[in-house]
Amino acid sequence: MPGKEEKQQHIIRNFDGSPTIFSDVIEENCLFENTLVEGLATIVIDKTFLDEMYKLTDSLNLSRKLIQDMSTVTRLVIDYFFSNDNNDLSRKETYGKNYITDEDGMIIGTKLSSLKGKNIAECSEKSLAGFVVLKKLYDEKKIKSKPSFMLSELKPENGEFEPHAFILLDRESDQYPIRHLLFDIHNLSQIEIDGEVHNMVGLYSLTDEEYNKLINGESITPTSLFESAGNEYKDVGLKRTFGSSSINKSY
Repeated sequence: MPGKEEKQQHIIRNFDGSPTIFSDVIEENCLFENTLVEGLATIVIDKTFLDEMYKLTDSLNLSRKLIQDMSTVTRLVIDYFFSNDNNDLSRKETYGKNYITDEDGMIIGTKLSSLKGKNIAECSEKSLAGFVVLKKLYDEKKIKSKPSFMLSELKPENGEFEPHAFILLDRESDQYPIRHLLFDIHNLSQIEIDGEVHNMVGLYSLTDEEYNKLINGESITPTSLFESAGNEYKDVGLKRTFGSSSINKSY
């Protein structure tokens, strides 16, 4: 771990509901304050995790087709965090069992690599991994849209606002009418195609107005990218509202 005199990279959730947006390269031993049901758990984005993500990213065969490539990234992340082995521990217990400490015996957090195959990853772990993959692909010019990791809130239809993490992809100015995209790697979209319902990657098309509202702390209920693509696709899943509940309480 870095010495105390070194500045350590930190991703911190704003508990007033305002968004946290991170778009830099994630460095080794970056700390992420992760909200759990009964308290706070810190993720340590360790070298082993980054090395494994970079290796897996290098092995990807991209099609240069947005939906197919985002589906590939989703599968990579799911395969990393989930396995056929049973884990009898809860998410909080799994974090607690894998804590690491510094030279003074103080708890630092839990290495993200230690959660590999533990079957407890939710939106924050999945979105962090997805962001690392997409940022590497963007920096290597294998995708055109710059990704950002966003911490905000989510309100499922008929539900309540709760902390949520997801990914934003910047507008590609040369590919109108594709606009800004919201990539919810944790929640799949239920799309009806020719009368059959399929679980598809969670991609949403954002107008400039919706994008600006979201990053400024307001709530939006975006349209699935599939539904905006044409009449043959229909989003039949729960409508999801993304963004802060503290500024816009009209839901």
